Amino acid sequence: QDYETTSTTDASQVMQCHSPDQLKVLSTLARAYAVSDAWFAPVPSQTWPNRAFAHAGTSNGHVDNGSPPDPFEWQVRTIFNVLGDVGASWAVYSAALVAPSLTLTMFPTLWDAKYKPNFQRFSAFVSACQNNTLPQFSFIEPRFLLDPNDQHPPHDVYAGESFLYEIWHALSTSPAWPETLLVITYDEHGGTYDHVLPPANAVPPDAASDPGDQNFGFDSFGVRVPAVVVSPYIAPGTVFRSSGATPYDHTSILATLRDWLGIGAADMLSSKRVAAAPTLAPLLTLDAPRTDLPAIAAPPASGFIATDLARPLNDLQKSLVSGTARRTGLDPTATLISTPTRQHAVDFFHNLLSSPQP
Repeated sequence: QDYETTSTTDASQVMQCHSPDQLKVLSTLARAYAVSDAWFAPVPSQTWPNRAFAHAGTSNGHVDNGSPPDPFEWQVRTIFNVLGDVGASWAVYSAALVAPSLTLTMFPTLWDAKYKPNFQRFSAFVSACQNNTLPQFSFIEPRFLLDPNDQHPPHDVYAGESFLYEIWHALSTSPAWPETLLVITYDEHGGTYDHVLPPANAVPPDAASDPGDQNFGFDSFGVRVPAVVVSPYIAPGTVFRSSGATPYDHTSILATLRDWLGIGAADMLSSKRVAAAPTLAPLLTLDAPRTDLPAIAAPPASGFIATDLARPLNDLQKSLVSGTARRTGLDPTATLISTPTRQHAVDFFHNLLSSPQP
C-alpha cells in the first residue's frame, strides 16, 4: 500500500516494530534456539515469486504475482515432486477454514490426484505429532482469509503468535521432537523499513530467469525477513548468518533437505540458486539433543475484532481466488470482478466446496 500518498496517518507504521514482550512466542524461540540477522527473501517482490523460490528454487522468470495470477505460468517442478520421486514422505498442512492450500493453488505440477493425500488440515499435523507419524518434510500454511492468522498487514499479529504456539506445543510434546528441525520464516518483508540493503550477488536459477520478466536478471535478493530455526541440537542464543558470500534465503531450506536426504543431482531440482545456497547444518552444533524446553505460555486472546469481511481483498487473497478460478476452469478476471470483498471470497470458496472439484 502506498502510505505516502494515501494515508499520512498510517505512514509511520512502516517504521514501527513489535517488542519482544508483545511477541513472546517468537522472541522466546529466537532466544532459546537460533535467529538469523542476515536471511533474505529470494526476490525483491511479492508472495508468489518468493514462495516459488521456497518450493521450487525458481519463480520461472516471474517478478510478481501476476495480474491476475495464473498457475499455469508457474508450471515448475517443486521439492514436493522431488520428495515423491525419491520415496521421501511429505505433507502440506493448511490451517485454512475455507480457502484451499496456497501451495496447491500455485503449482499445477501438484494437481495430480496422487498428491491429494499429501494436502491435509492443520489438525492432521497435530495428530501426527501426537502419534509420531510426521512425514520427513512438513510445510505448514496459516489462514489467509477467514479468521486470518498469517500476520499479513493489517491482520492481527497476535493471531499468528497463537498459531505459532500451537505448532511449537505440538512439536515439543511429540515423540519426534528430538529429531525435529523447525524453520519459521516469512515469504517476503511486507513493506516495512530495513536499513540493510539486499545483496546484489544472487545467482539466477535458470534460463527463464536470466533475464526474466521486465528484464530482471534475478541477481538481487529481496529485503531481509525474520528467520528462526528451532531444534534440540541448536545451542541457546545462537545468532547466525552465512559464512560465505551467498547469504541465507528460502532456498537454503531446499539445500538442507537435499543434503539431509542425500538427494543426488539427477533427482534434485536443477536450480542454480539452490546449488549456491548455504545449508542449515552449521547450526546443529550439539552432540546430543537438549532436554530442556523454554517456558512458553499460550498467548492470551488479543481482543481484536475478527476480520472485517467487508474489506476489499488484499493481493494475496486475490491470488487465492484467481488461482483457484483458473484451476477449476473459471475465468480468473471475471471471478475477481465478482469477488470484490472478503465476504464474496468466502462465499466463492464455500460454493466450490459444495461442488465436485477436479
